[in-house]
Amino acid sequence: MNVIGKAKRVRIYIGESDSYQGKPMHTAIVEMLRKEGYAGATVLRGIEGYGRGSRLHTAKILRLSEDLPLVIDIVDIPEKIEKLLPMLQSMGVNGLITVEDVDVHSYGEFHPGRELRNIRIKEIMTPNPISINVSSPIVDAIELLYNQVFKALPVIDNEKHVLGVITSSDLVNQGILPFYLPLLDKTDVDKKDLHNKAYNSSVSSVMSKPAVTINQDATAQEAANLMASKKIKRLPVVDDQDKLVGIVSRVDILAAAMHTKAREEDLKPPSQISSSTKVSDIMHTQVPTVDLGAPILDVVKGLLESPIHRLIVVDEQNKVKGIIGSSDLMNAVSSHNRAGIMEILRAQILRDERSMEHIRKIRARTAEDIMNREVVCISADADISSAAELMVKQRKKILPVVDDSGKLVGVIARDEILSSLSIQAT
Repeated sequence: MNVIGKAKRVRIYIGESDSYQGKPMHTAIVEMLRKEGYAGATVLRGIEGYGRGSRLHTAKILRLSEDLPLVIDIVDIPEKIEKLLPMLQSMGVNGLITVEDVDVHSYGEFHPGRELRNIRIKEIMTPNPISINVSSPIVDAIELLYNQVFKALPVIDNEKHVLGVITSSDLVNQGILPFYLPLLDKTDVDKKDLHNKAYNSSVSSVMSKPAVTINQDATAQEAANLMASKKIKRLPVVDDQDKLVGIVSRVDILAAAMHTKAREEDLKPPSQISSSTKVSDIMHTQVPTVDLGAPILDVVKGLLESPIHRLIVVDEQNKVKGIIGSSDLMNAVSSHNRAGIMEILRAQILRDERSMEHIRKIRARTAEDIMNREVVCISADADISSAAELMVKQRKKILPVVDDSGKLVGVIARDEILSSLSIQAT
């Protein structure tokens, strides 16, 4: 976030022994600020002071030396400071809090690709991820993938060495699942038959191998480079004995990039890609779209041909009105037609009478009827750090890109941003 000009500063006065949910209060506050995308914070440790109740906090008295006064300085735009105060109250901060107007004359420049080289994977990874043994039946993998946040399971041997990775896509490509797990509950597939089929197959026969891993002491920049070159979304993390200790995703890398700033000596020449790179510089201009009044048949055909597996819905002025994915289509049709539509999407064909019969069974509905109206767009003039921040906060894999008048001009995905981070550090 570019904090230049009129801003506000919050000062929080607490004691070093104050805590929140088992953590030091100052640590909990800084972590919350970082997670919420605030511009920055500084914790200052005092040597002496007192507040309400007149209790003396001083380094001169050995008994109280572990409870010295702390001051937390936070500077950000007024809108964010306004949102901050209720959050501090909910955390039980009972020290003095002041708010004052400040003028920010400089705030450095955000070069995400540079400081990623100073962040270790073990600092941003998810530790102790759910994994599966190579000898386990596929049914166990399905249950684990269905119930966890990550959509990939590291496959390990008895010594926790990573042998491969299994994803929902692997299960579909190998014919174990008829379609992707998120859509499983939206169809009338025979769960018992699916269970029997999956129980008779082993994880080793379906997993992607060999596994692409990264050491926990490698840098976030190395992870970004590896993900970009291998075109993968997440990496199992291993220790020096090649044993699984974590997993890191593209979102983890982007989140880390959002909260790093370059040192002055690291700045690149203006002619090279930097944080000033605009979304328009790396976006795709060929966007799969569909009109508001397009019939379901056009929506299905468009989804089959879409490289981003989604359709952007636009009006007559080419302004973004919504977005459609496979799940939106499935939610829009009656339960007895869902399996048929999924069969079409899975096979990626519309060439036979059977497929057309499934389409004819759907009521006459349009793209406007089934689209997701909660679409998040970004300006073509925004920088890539803003795009990364928006994707992480809104949990979006793609963002439609619009011009100043709100007209669609492109689309940007996580992998483009990750690739740009990789380029910045070369």
